[in-house]
Amino acid sequence: MAQKDAPAKQGKWAETPDAKLPNVLILGDSISIGYTLQVRELLEGKANVFRPHVPDGTKPENCGGTTRGVASIDRWLGDRKWDVIHFNWGLHDLKHVTEPGGNTVSKDPKDPVQATVEQYTKNLQQIVD
Repeated sequence: MAQKDAPAKQGKWAETPDAKLPNVLILGDSISIGYTLQVRELLEGKANVFRPHVPDGTKPENCGGTTRGVASIDRWLGDRKWDVIHFNWGLHDLKHVTEPGGNTVSKDPKDPVQATVEQYTKNLQQIVD
């Protein structure tokens, strides 16, 4: 998280940005959590790589689907200047939920997906705008 009042992250998630390098923000679900540290390592000395963390700073935040992205994008952006923002959304949008736009997972294939293709498109546009 880039907000000024965010707790410092510890261990492998600690951030030590270099003010001379561009800032990259990775937003996405658990898949992107899995590759964030590798991207940070690959871009070491070329870019500062960040991702949102849970409010207490103890672990990376799963940014879920675009529905959550619409609700949380301003918090995730914080006050840092971003040179690149990488989105990895889509799988959570396809999961079946008990009500349209909801987050309660359903195993019933007749239940709606969290975001239809049309809503997914609108959500991404809203996030980018």
